[in-house]
Amino acid sequence: MEAVQQGAPSHDEVYARCDCMAQCYACAQEIDQIVRRVTNAPPPMPKAQQDGGTNAALEPLRLTMSSTIPISSVKGCDDRPPKNETMRSKNSSRLGALMALPVLAAALASCSGSPVSGTAGGSATPPLAGSASPGKAAEACTINPSSTIEDGVNSPQSVVFDGEGRLYVANFQENAVTVYAAATHKLVETIRVGVDHPTTLALDGLGKLYVANSNSTVSVYSEKNWQVVRKINVESPQVLAFDGQGNLYVAHFHSDGVSIFAPGSGTPLRTIKKGISTPFAMAFDAFDQLYVANHGANSVTVYAFGSIVPDRTVSKFVSHPTSIAIDGLNNLYVANSTDDSVSIYGPHDAQPKRELFRGVFRPTSLAIDSFDNLYVGNSAAGHGSVSVYAPKSGRPIQTLCPGITIPVAMGFDAHGSLYVANTNSKKIPIFPPLP
Repeated sequence: MEAVQQGAPSHDEVYARCDCMAQCYACAQEIDQIVRRVTNAPPPMPKAQQDGGTNAALEPLRLTMSSTIPISSVKGCDDRPPKNETMRSKNSSRLGALMALPVLAAALASCSGSPVSGTAGGSATPPLAGSASPGKAAEACTINPSSTIEDGVNSPQSVVFDGEGRLYVANFQENAVTVYAAATHKLVETIRVGVDHPTTLALDGLGKLYVANSNSTVSVYSEKNWQVVRKINVESPQVLAFDGQGNLYVAHFHSDGVSIFAPGSGTPLRTIKKGISTPFAMAFDAFDQLYVANHGANSVTVYAFGSIVPDRTVSKFVSHPTSIAIDGLNNLYVANSTDDSVSIYGPHDAQPKRELFRGVFRPTSLAIDSFDNLYVGNSAAGHGSVSVYAPKSGRPIQTLCPGITIPVAMGFDAHGSLYVANTNSKKIPIFPPLP
């Protein structure tokens, strides 16, 4: 469903935006979400659940919402449930860091009410199954995986491709980075030296591999033989990214900051603190502006090149963001984990020009292909999938599954095939380019 947020429309106008012919029950939940927003309903308040010596950043937090909307009031539905049924908005969770196992496990545990524990810089909580997204109808699978990669894969957290088309996979439980040939997907290298529960990968412009480890280091490897050339000591590295000048950006979940390193340096040029709160994802636009998804502040902060103070803050309808992406027109896409939505903002907009609800189920990752199609990785139990949206589309044009559970990272090869890292699996499903 696509909703344009412009003032407060009447209930009739809200209902008219929803296609109820086939999925009335899902429609009602989407209406519930929109009515909450346009009527300025207060946001849910987090309640911390203390757990002994568990690090505060990994303590599960539960958000509860008790607002209801009678399904009998949904107009234009012939297949609605009995009149006495109501749609109750789901319990949600406050997540903890980047799309990596230590953080995502805490998030999903919070959703399901399971206990979780972990310490900063230590070993992470084991992977958990996704949480349910009740009341919202699943989209039928339209594209199946063409193949899978299994050799050496164990709890994959990140996937990247180098200039020769080789695939690199960060395997959290295996304490290894595995490398696969471009054409055959054959395992050609297993990197273990300098790897400790890796959470994310990045490649610089020279082909050097950077690995963020759970022991508060970033290991840097030669582009020729994958030997460690240096280590960068940095607290809780969760996200890695490079700007157009080759500077390395490292987001710290536990210390709420982003450190910037010049090429070849292990000492930060500067550290961004203002506006940063549990950074979960980073991205750059065509002008080298930095975008940071702040999970703890329900915001995305935008920084001009070289600045440590945000130029603007996007917070309207941002709800515990887990991933961000920027298309060829510099539109910003934000995955809202506790709202089952993706908000879309223009290059200079403070509020979304539209939102995606249909086909979105606890989104954990976003990707945009060379045609500006949007891919949304869904992690809710029973809804594991990747929904694909054409530019300006409000509903999926394709749904990629099965083989998807908790998709924390996605990447495209040179031919447009999609590779999906599921944090609780031992496979990388590969989906063919869109027809």
